[in-house]
Amino acid sequence: MGEVTSGRPVSELADADFLHGQSVPEQVGERPFVLVDAQGRTAGLVGPTGPGPAIAIPADTPLAVVLNSEEVLDALLAGADALVLTDLGERPVGVVPVSVIRAELARALADPHELGAGGGLGRPRSLAPPLRIRCRTCGEVNTFARFQQTQTYDCVSGHEFVPFYGAG
Repeated sequence: MGEVTSGRPVSELADADFLHGQSVPEQVGERPFVLVDAQGRTAGLVGPTGPGPAIAIPADTPLAVVLNSEEVLDALLAGADALVLTDLGERPVGVVPVSVIRAELARALADPHELGAGGGLGRPRSLAPPLRIRCRTCGEVNTFARFQQTQTYDCVSGHEFVPFYGAG
């Protein structure tokens, strides 16, 4: 069994060099900035392409599960800059840039032993809803299995959800 299917946690790919806080400073710089709520839980991400939703995943999630997740892959294809890895309290502990996920996917696809019945890449599986976005109206963090800017959603507080990524 190869590296991807060996049960490695996604945390092995993490970069711990990130900033976090409840509000985004004017100049974020090169390091990713994870927006957190009052309890320190992941609420958004500001990466190289600007603010966006946080794809929050428990740090101990097996890499093979991440690489097989429709939700994660869809979010990355839609332009997310990184995955945010969280502890049991949903607080950020690291980030995995999209370039690292792409490299892992390429490695898995290049090795036929990584595909199919061996537990590697195969049919996409569902992963717990990974997208966490703060509502601009009330400040509550909402969790989405999928989020599209062109659709309307209800906030957990009962009103129309207005996304807030921490800037603007």
